[in-house]
Amino acid sequence: MLRRARIQAGETVAVFGAGGGLGIHQLMMAKWAKARVIAVDIAKDKFDACRQAGADETIDASSYDVTEALLDLTNGEGVDVAIDYVSSARTLEAAARALGRHGRL
Repeated sequence: MLRRARIQAGETVAVFGAGGGLGIHQLMMAKWAKARVIAVDIAKDKFDACRQAGADETIDASSYDVTEALLDLTNGEGVDVAIDYVSSARTLEAAARALGRHGRL
């Protein structure tokens, strides 16, 4: 996924479903690539594990508008890469709306 998404050092990556098995490994790999990583999930009890795995920020999707939160965390610029392991219409739409210029989903 790092190659497919062309994740580069210094980019901001949002991982949807970050608390799950694939998501937590993805955020670890994005952090390994020296990206800023934002974990997005609905399970608040998984955020500690996300932070321990390297997440710089977390967003509780059950309590906040995810697109708005991602834009706030990026000073309105949007994320460079959004990776969605939930793959529902709601998460895909939020991820697409939160992309910055030349962002990749």
